[in-house]
Amino acid sequence: MPPRAKVKSAVAVRTYAVDPEVIAAAAHTFLLSVHNNFPVTEIPDTIKKVGGVYGLFWHGPSDTFLNRTLGVPGPAHKPPIDVEFNRAWVRHPAAVHPKSGVALYVGTTNDLHKRLSQHRAASVAVIRQESTTSQVRKVLQKLFGAHAKSEFEKYVRVRYVANANAAERFFIEQKLIGELLPLFNVKPEH
Repeated sequence: MPPRAKVKSAVAVRTYAVDPEVIAAAAHTFLLSVHNNFPVTEIPDTIKKVGGVYGLFWHGPSDTFLNRTLGVPGPAHKPPIDVEFNRAWVRHPAAVHPKSGVALYVGTTNDLHKRLSQHRAASVAVIRQESTTSQVRKVLQKLFGAHAKSEFEKYVRVRYVANANAAERFFIEQKLIGELLPLFNVKPEH
């Protein structure tokens, strides 16, 4: 029997079975799938209210990130961390996946369509609240200034794997962060 994890929600405590084989298979599917790879401007309606793990990947020139030091923001009330995007990281085989491009960010959500729409809208919206979408937005705005929205829409592609189990999504996300080394998954509290 797979281990169980308790996940608190506003309504009640739910217990999910966590199957390591499902986690490994989902991560493998995420890395190899060509069907779940689309421009950020073409978010399919079929993923509305579908939980899963997603990744944002850069399909533009990788030199965009080379030898740049940026203050990567984290959650509210935490100072940014200066991160140098050097050649060893940006061109590392784990960070540059041949089918996906340069891994920018990996996240998890209960509603893939809603979260990806937030990332797309977040590239130009006024920052009202600290979140993962604001974290990605702030780094893109530092890189591209007024052109952040157009660069984001032109070069960012999305990959995802659907999974309804919140505990498994957490482990899939962590496994992919460890394997892909996404440039923007740097958090001050970690």
